[in-house]
Amino acid sequence: MRKGVLLVALFGAINLYGQKYNEIGITIGLSGMAGDFNDPWGNVAAALYELRPNIGVEYRHYFSPRHNMYTAFRMVHVHTHDANYGKPDGYKLNGNISSLELRYELNLRRYTRSTNSIRTQVDSDWWTPYIGVGVSAIYFNPNVQLRGNDPFPGYDNSVGFSGDVQIALGIKFDLPRGLGMALEFSEHSTFTDRLDAYTQGELNDWFYQLNLSICMLLIKKGYY
Repeated sequence: MRKGVLLVALFGAINLYGQKYNEIGITIGLSGMAGDFNDPWGNVAAALYELRPNIGVEYRHYFSPRHNMYTAFRMVHVHTHDANYGKPDGYKLNGNISSLELRYELNLRRYTRSTNSIRTQVDSDWWTPYIGVGVSAIYFNPNVQLRGNDPFPGYDNSVGFSGDVQIALGIKFDLPRGLGMALEFSEHSTFTDRLDAYTQGELNDWFYQLNLSICMLLIKKGYY
């Protein structure tokens, strides 16, 4: 009898804390980069001026109210001009990055989703801050313009493949009728020094994103 009660309690706990569901959505936002010709932290105004759009599709698989996996395909545009940082040498980048991302996300609060039209007043699990860590595969095209077409030592404007390590900080909201929303900042530290077409820099290049995503549950009606 005691073993039966323990088994019932165990399966109940699995059902309560092990709900699995999926959501799919679109994500849009702004992106910037840091390389050998710009310093976004040293000139925040220039970095804000140089932000360019990105767009993508995303998918989340929730293992429980606290844990989920995230994947996305994103097309990112990055821009920088050395004149914005007091270096008017005629260097201008209008690069493109295609990014396939995979990461684990930890929700800092219990987070539940609903397909109902409204949430109950006693339901406090409709939002959560979260932290994500993961990796990406990237394809990049620097697309650099040089004044006078005079390449400098270490210049390589060819396309290429690489990867990155990423960290994301954000906040999620459960909206009515199965919709959800997330606001997020992510930083991607790449394994290449060629995002800005310069291969003799001291550090690898990186890019960052500020994104808004809207998603929809892929489940039946109810709370999860």
